[in-house]
Amino acid sequence: DKIATDIAACVELLQVNDMTAQRIAHCVGALQFADGLLAGRGGEDLAWAAALSSSQRIMLAAVLCRLQAHQMERAADDFCAAMADLKARLGELALEAAAAKNAAFENSATDNGAGGVCAVLRADGERVLAALDDGARLGGEVRAKVGALLAGLEGLADDMASIRSVDADMRLMGLNAGLKCERLAAKGRALAVVAQELRASSRRTDIALKLIGADAQAVREAAWSLEAAAAERTAQTAEVGDLLRRWIDAVAAIGQDLDAALAPIRRTCEQTGEILRRTAAAIQVDDRLGAGCRRVADRLRIIADEIHPETPDDKAEAAQLLSFLKDHYTMASERAIHGLFSEDDGAAAA
Repeated sequence: DKIATDIAACVELLQVNDMTAQRIAHCVGALQFADGLLAGRGGEDLAWAAALSSSQRIMLAAVLCRLQAHQMERAADDFCAAMADLKARLGELALEAAAAKNAAFENSATDNGAGGVCAVLRADGERVLAALDDGARLGGEVRAKVGALLAGLEGLADDMASIRSVDADMRLMGLNAGLKCERLAAKGRALAVVAQELRASSRRTDIALKLIGADAQAVREAAWSLEAAAAERTAQTAEVGDLLRRWIDAVAAIGQDLDAALAPIRRTCEQTGEILRRTAAAIQVDDRLGAGCRRVADRLRIIADEIHPETPDDKAEAAQLLSFLKDHYTMASERAIHGLFSEDDGAAAA
């Protein structure tokens, strides 16, 4: 919207050329009429001028010269103001072009455009992928530790089997000792104590082995669950990692396409900005035209003073003479200056 507004304003400001040309042409026509007055010529549309006396013709010619001096000064002021505004607008458009170029540069997916959306997305994806890789490594470590634990449990099972074998031997020894005690009667009491202790020890061993076996089975089942979960998580992580790698590649491809699309835009914005800056710097016609119009205005005042010096007594008669010309203007600005000049010359001069 800002760019469109500035462009429309520039186009409108350029119309000051035609307006200034028309105002100068009007001044030329007025001066030609003044020249005709001094030479005794008139025109069909200005038949009233034929009835003027020689002194009135001279006064009207002088008044016309002063009026056109005002017209030339106002035309110069308006033209220079419009050109100054035009230069400022062109400068703002150059800044807008530079801003568009910077925006295209920042949105680039290349290393130079690290702030671009594609570059940011790619960097985020790579960080997530690194986290997934770390998770996969941790999952491998977990599976390795679970495998070591299961191996330890297998070793424990072997040790428990050995203990059961020894316990069976002890139960058999207790049974044999009991049988011998029965045959030895009183002499076998000491052996009976040993047999009883062997049976008690066997029972305690059996109870302990069952408890250890139950705990070992619980640990084994938990390890199997953990191993299965780790394997599933690793598979999921691998699948997500593959998808993420493909996504990163797709973002990189989009970034390259975006770079290719933005490169000519950046060049165009840069060239446009440079053209606008050069154009603004090259506009010097306002200085030349303004100086020329003011020189003409000064010369017209000198001529007016030479042919008829201005006096306070002439003001009413000069205003009456000028009133004959008020319907011959083609622009509102000319009529406004005529009104100021004829009704309040002091205000017009200010």
